[in-house]
Amino acid sequence: AVVPTLRFETWLEWQKAPVTRVILVLTGMVGVAQLLPGGDSVQAAGLVKNLYLHEGQWWRLLTAPFLHGHPLHFLMNAAALIYLGKRIEVFARWPHVPLVFLFAACIGGEASARFVAAPSVGASGGLMGWLGFLLVFEFLHANLIPRRASRRLMAGVFLTGLIGLIGYRFIDNAAHIGGLLAGMLYAAIVFPRSTSPLRPRSTI
Repeated sequence: AVVPTLRFETWLEWQKAPVTRVILVLTGMVGVAQLLPGGDSVQAAGLVKNLYLHEGQWWRLLTAPFLHGHPLHFLMNAAALIYLGKRIEVFARWPHVPLVFLFAACIGGEASARFVAAPSVGASGGLMGWLGFLLVFEFLHANLIPRRASRRLMAGVFLTGLIGLIGYRFIDNAAHIGGLLAGMLYAAIVFPRSTSPLRPRSTI
């Protein structure tokens, strides 16, 4: 029963995902820069709510996802970035990797700005967008991916929700939920249902 899933995961591991790697490298470069002395990176480019909402610094929605609070935060997001990004790049094609990420990160950042007062950093909104995208995408194209492999995505949602519930004082759940819903909406609009085992084409 598990052979199709193992075959799928092994095949996926061998696929190339250059755009996902570029995003990882960029995030890593920002992470290295954060370790250098010389200023408060969160205040400089994080999603500081009053500066975003009242000073018109909208660009913080785009810079905050590349910052991280500490090395463990970066490592956890990097692992998710590699797996989810590659999966999207292989099945939905590369343009949707940055598009979904940025769309979900912006929606997640907006939700965070409305419901969380503390400054926010991290790629979680974009990554949850990727996860939400894959949930809907793989549901609408069920013949493309083994069912057991898709169930692992649901486990990721459950685990993220559990961590968010336990650590709600420190975790930006608004960004997570906003990003997740944004990714789901993107997949539902751009990739209509298909029964083909081949990769679907996006709508205009």
